Amino acid sequence: MASLPPRKGSTPSKGARQSSLSSLEVLLQLGFSQNRAEKALAATGDRGVQLASDWLLAHVNDPHIDAAEPRDFYLYLCPTGALLQQLTHFRRRALAQCGRNGAHALLPHVTLAAPFKVPHHLVTAAAEALDQVVACHLAQLPDRWPLERYVSQNYMGLFLNDGQADVLKKMTAQLARELGRHNVQLEPQTKSLHLTMAYQFPAAHFAQLEELSKAVDPEASSVWELRLYSRDPRLHGREVHRVLYAPPPSGVCRTQVHRVLYAHVPRESDELELVVGDYVYVSRDSVQSSPDGWVAATSWLTGQSGHLPLNYIQPTAESDSWTLHRAVPLSVTALAEEGDRPAHASSQERLRQSLSSLGSQSSLQEGAAAADRPRSVYDNVLVTDDPPARPAAPAGGGGAPAVRPAPAAEPAGPRQLWVARHGERVDFTYGQWIPFCFDETGKYVQKDLNMPVTLQARPDGPKGFAKDSPITQVGRVQARLTGEAMKRHNVKIHHVFCSPSLRCAETAYFILAGLGLQQQLPPSDCVCLTVSDCLWPGLGLQQQLPPSDCVCLTVSDCLWPGLGLQQQLPLRMEPGLFEWLVWYADGLPSFLSPEELRSWGFNVDTAYRPLVSVHELRERSESCEQYYARSHFVTQGVLRSTGSGNVLLVGHAATLDCCTRQQTGHQARSAAELRSFLGKIPYCSIVAMEERSGGHWHLKEAPFPPLTHSHNQRFDISILK
Repeated sequence: MASLPPRKGSTPSKGARQSSLSSLEVLLQLGFSQNRAEKALAATGDRGVQLASDWLLAHVNDPHIDAAEPRDFYLYLCPTGALLQQLTHFRRRALAQCGRNGAHALLPHVTLAAPFKVPHHLVTAAAEALDQVVACHLAQLPDRWPLERYVSQNYMGLFLNDGQADVLKKMTAQLARELGRHNVQLEPQTKSLHLTMAYQFPAAHFAQLEELSKAVDPEASSVWELRLYSRDPRLHGREVHRVLYAPPPSGVCRTQVHRVLYAHVPRESDELELVVGDYVYVSRDSVQSSPDGWVAATSWLTGQSGHLPLNYIQPTAESDSWTLHRAVPLSVTALAEEGDRPAHASSQERLRQSLSSLGSQSSLQEGAAAADRPRSVYDNVLVTDDPPARPAAPAGGGGAPAVRPAPAAEPAGPRQLWVARHGERVDFTYGQWIPFCFDETGKYVQKDLNMPVTLQARPDGPKGFAKDSPITQVGRVQARLTGEAMKRHNVKIHHVFCSPSLRCAETAYFILAGLGLQQQLPPSDCVCLTVSDCLWPGLGLQQQLPPSDCVCLTVSDCLWPGLGLQQQLPLRMEPGLFEWLVWYADGLPSFLSPEELRSWGFNVDTAYRPLVSVHELRERSESCEQYYARSHFVTQGVLRSTGSGNVLLVGHAATLDCCTRQQTGHQARSAAELRSFLGKIPYCSIVAMEERSGGHWHLKEAPFPPLTHSHNQRFDISILK
């Protein structure tokens, strides 16, 4: 058959034409008005049609949806790295020991300009102008940004020197000229540039705050970022959350931002529906003068207003509810490392998940976990100043607010987070095992008793196991023994999050098996059960086994419900718990999707929306500091999204350190330090953190001993011949 000759000037396909449309054009084609479409793109940081349309769906009953008032914009210089960690630690300690002061209202920053307005249709142009300005000043950017500490009786901060300030002021002035061409008025900061650590605090707290501030090193390493934020124009006034101990001056807005702690279904027509993790705008006056514990508020998530129980919400930093439009590193090295990465990443992933939970008619309890989404790890790490709080449950009766729906039973002691490494890997035990165990048709054959009895077929065939190895039978025993030890010592687990690696999913399953929280096994697979797990006569085992013995059974041998193996605790697959990306320079594994894992028999929560997506991992390279930041980001996100109860994270060797080190107040390790101690974390190692007063977390030694066993070499019968 003759081949077709090439065409010249062929007509683009429909799909090609569609992909060339802008997000605004697609929204207009979907039937949204121009004003609503532009407003949605501005509110979501212009991060695509899906997120904007979700926002429009959530705001369908917003009485201000058609208001054309532009958003309030802020231009900040923000620290990252070690300096940000120290500042965050200082703020938390200051909050715990001295209460809130004016600096807790916003994330750590240097103000470069007064707040300014940008019409919705010019938001993208403003963000692009910022990129261009930074590019023009690259040669003038200093390698280091040393700061000078300043302390007085009513203010503590870090000041930039005149040379640094001049560069930043020139950049801001040029940005003002660029925006002026679009009739956007930006007023650059003319005073000394500084980062505020604490202010507007009682004089009695000065000595304590001064001592705490000494832990912040002005010369700590940091890559500074120029960030462009915006906020809902309904949150008027620059002094939100600032005046804490005296009446605010005339004309200052008295609005506060609060975070929703508990879900609430309205019982009266004037009540506001609450989704865990949403933000609400509340009048300070109504908070102070409420006669019955109910206040009027406006939802950040939906734009609707109504009354809510005051003890269902908690004050938080105003900047938590802002939209990040750009984060440009002011470092030639950092900019070079960015490569081809888009100028802004998905900083509103939290918004996407919150909106998705509102798009269905599922219960608030089902959408609660997805609603509480921290910002993207790569856009804005550690911007929240307040530690996760666990306030007392609302009281009921009389005119008090509605009683919160009862959660799952929790332990009486402090909250705990457990972090475990996966069990023994097949590939590290047997080396090149895939050609040894799979025939030319792709059929798996067990070649050693320590190998899995069966393996289900992967969509990408046996090669998919090369970077995504299962665990051995010994690995299963390791995990089960760990779970049994936790159960004997009354360790309760209420939430499980897992790296997307198959070995981690299997390990999590067998730990839960040992805990008695076991979900269904993959068909035709097997598990070792002790006598105490079941009634042997019901299994057809007439002989009597010693209480400590066990037997290996397939699913077909027994009815799982009869064994009490109910599907109590689903696994939530979290790509943010995966290993350091530097070890996968040639590409990430082809992870099994949550749906595929569920088809294999694992009880996976397919509705869970991860804090860090697999796509985000595939699109980036990663330094050691960024790996620690990603892990810490996931730890914080998991603790906030679950709200209460003990959490189990199942990951890799480094996970034990990376998910606990910064949460317990320590700095991230260097790459050399990380590599040096990984070999000291054997399979199924487990560590716990415990929350103490003031929201501080401390490492806690497990109440049971570690797991140790000898190496067992492969037997070869030829030695007997």
